[in-house]
Amino acid sequence: MRHRILKNNVIYSKQEYSQEEELTDLFSKNYGNIISDKSFFIKVEKQVKSKSYKNFIHSISDGFLLVWDNPTTPSLYITEIELEKHDIDKHILPQLGNFISFIQSASIEELNSVRNILYSELKKNKQIFDKLHKDTGKEVYELLDNSMEDLQILLVIDRISPEVSIGLSQIEKAINVKIRKIEVSLFTNNKEEVIVKRKDSLVLVV
Repeated sequence: MRHRILKNNVIYSKQEYSQEEELTDLFSKNYGNIISDKSFFIKVEKQVKSKSYKNFIHSISDGFLLVWDNPTTPSLYITEIELEKHDIDKHILPQLGNFISFIQSASIEELNSVRNILYSELKKNKQIFDKLHKDTGKEVYELLDNSMEDLQILLVIDRISPEVSIGLSQIEKAINVKIRKIEVSLFTNNKEEVIVKRKDSLVLVV
């Protein structure tokens, strides 16, 4: 059954992503509307690994999302962008498991390394760098330092299937960790006008 949206008497049909890069590109361009206008997606692919664990062959994140809706407690998410059709047991869950292991075992030195990379990336964007300082009243370096104290995980996916939902629930219960999940769907009409629909596990709105 094909999913559709009716808006202003115009029908929009759901479009499937043929490649993960399409969803990554959509999120990179629209994260401000999908998440918050006080957020910034740092699209830097980094192998997130701790020396305490050796099995990190595929532990490369798609980027980091910084959110400062609450300037006193900024949130930093290791971000994984996936398609539902990817293998849940061989790819999606192991990747998220690697990130969880990093969060739980990373040394101060390893966390500082991530912070320094993100700070260098933020400095390249003067507009965002200045906005961060203006919105929070804090130095950007200090803001990143604070956000590292509660490093979290964000999964951006086109659809959370029952299998993916069960797998994520099992991880969250077993390790007592919360994974923020955002479904991002793309709808277009016959004029190629676009609607982006999202469902966020944190705020529970569509």
